[in-house]
Amino acid sequence: LEMRAGRLDEARTCFEAAIKAAPSADVYYNLGNLHLKLSNADGAVTAYRRALEYDPRHTEARFNLALALERSDRRAEAVAALAQLGPVSPEVARERARMEAMMGGLEAGRALGLARGSTDLDMILGVASGFRQAGQLEKALALLDRAVELAPKQASARLNRGAVRQAMGQLTEAAADYEEAARLDPALPEARYNLGVLAEERGQYVTALDHYAAALKANPGMGCALNNIGALYLKVGQAEKAIEWFRKCRMASADFAPARLNLAWAYLAQGSKELALNELREYTQNVPRDKRSPDAARVMAELGEPKAKPTE
Repeated sequence: LEMRAGRLDEARTCFEAAIKAAPSADVYYNLGNLHLKLSNADGAVTAYRRALEYDPRHTEARFNLALALERSDRRAEAVAALAQLGPVSPEVARERARMEAMMGGLEAGRALGLARGSTDLDMILGVASGFRQAGQLEKALALLDRAVELAPKQASARLNRGAVRQAMGQLTEAAADYEEAARLDPALPEARYNLGVLAEERGQYVTALDHYAAALKANPGMGCALNNIGALYLKVGQAEKAIEWFRKCRMASADFAPARLNLAWAYLAQGSKELALNELREYTQNVPRDKRSPDAARVMAELGEPKAKPTE
């Protein structure tokens, strides 16, 4: 109940108390789910393994163990966990094939063979996604061509093919896929958002704004669309409007780090150095060092912020 209500700290306290009182596979399984929700993959792995010690036949714990292992960049272990489950459900087969597509070698070959011979659209899309993540765009595109042939009215197949084509530089073909995806499913915000990105890259800012607005009509809380509208206004020198949109983005998606960074740039453009510095401080505190923009530290130093001391 605490998890469903979003009270995650209270939920963890309840699970830890239950483990002390009467440990069981289900309690450890639920604790693992909580760790996954908190993006603590290592904690989830430990909890799921404890669940399997109590009940080796707990299929949900083994399946989620595989997902947690993948999030910990231990894909080979994840695939091994799924292999232990055997053919218990189509979902297990799909996840295993998707992961194998990213591993290269014999595993990727097995995944490709499965997808090529399958009529399961979710299987094909999953393996295509794996190859896309692995940078094997030609293989991903071939599978997505097959997905579109099998389900020509499936908007997600068109959307995914458009994304691969865009990554390959086939921008005209990508736009055609996004347009068709939007026509097939007007409630699919990603199609309109991607069209906005393509239009913006061509310098067609008004068209880009129209596409972002259409994406927000389908999903008013779409952080990337809100952020991109703000970035467009900042690009054309309208800092005040940009600030308004970046704030909207922050309200809709508090964890969307690019909006905080862009808000700092907008404050700088407006001449509000202290507000900009506050945003940059928040940005550097909340974004891991390896994912931060190098410009953030540079600008903070220029604004007079002392360098942080290395953590011992």
